[in-house]
Amino acid sequence: MGKSAISVNLPKHPEADNWDGPYFRPFFSEEFTHRKPYPVHQLSLNTLDAEGCWIYTFSGFGIYRCGNQKRVLGPGQVIAFRSPDRGSLHVDVKGLPWHTVNIHVAGEQALAMFDFLINEYGMFHELPQDCAAVELARRIPRLIAKQPYRSAHFWSKVTFEWLNAWWECAQKSCGPLSRVLREAPHTSRLIGLAANNVKSLAEQLGYSRSHLSRKLKWQWHNSPGLVLRNVRMKEAARLLRMSDFSIAEIAGKLGFAAASGLTRAFKKAHGMGPREYREKLKTHRRRRR
Repeated sequence: MGKSAISVNLPKHPEADNWDGPYFRPFFSEEFTHRKPYPVHQLSLNTLDAEGCWIYTFSGFGIYRCGNQKRVLGPGQVIAFRSPDRGSLHVDVKGLPWHTVNIHVAGEQALAMFDFLINEYGMFHELPQDCAAVELARRIPRLIAKQPYRSAHFWSKVTFEWLNAWWECAQKSCGPLSRVLREAPHTSRLIGLAANNVKSLAEQLGYSRSHLSRKLKWQWHNSPGLVLRNVRMKEAARLLRMSDFSIAEIAGKLGFAAASGLTRAFKKAHGMGPREYREKLKTHRRRRR
């Protein structure tokens, strides 16, 4: 994966009048602090054309709701979605000021990049406040306020740079789902994910359950439930080999309600229970000495 989503030589002219790349348009952008709770904002309303919406939280909390799903948006978190969206946004009822920067883009090529980034990194993910994507996002509202009537070429260049900065920062900070699930099962990221069911895993990653299922089936040719069970059993085996945790402690770490649940699942996966597995490892080590 290259550093730019679309291979275009960026022009050097400050007004970018010689821009020959695709048309990108930031038609709305602001950095704003909501100081009081406001009524629910339905994201399906007041949208004439398709748009990509990106909101980054600096401080405070917002809430995104869609059906039974509720997601709290805190510092360092991004929500990215295509509008109209079935969900709604409002400031957390705690009344803390919610300081955000918002970028809304339009244009066929910009939306294609937007769809790609949401598909790779999910609707929700985290970015460092000092990363290039956030810094550029803060600069765009100031550019608009200073001189809004610049050429379309100028705004295409600026939006192109921001979308690619978002991509590069997301690659470094969170990684796509395919990379997360390819990592060794003992990574801290995957341990937390493995302890969840498919629905909660999808919500954490910012995917719908159906979309996560399609991605997992395409990559592993297995159901999401089976993929997660395999991850949990690999991690259970590692903890049995590398730690002194009891069976009950390992079960708790992997999201089992009781040690008996881990024992049944482990026996099905490895042909023996976790206690027998650990004893065989100890016997093998003693013989090697």
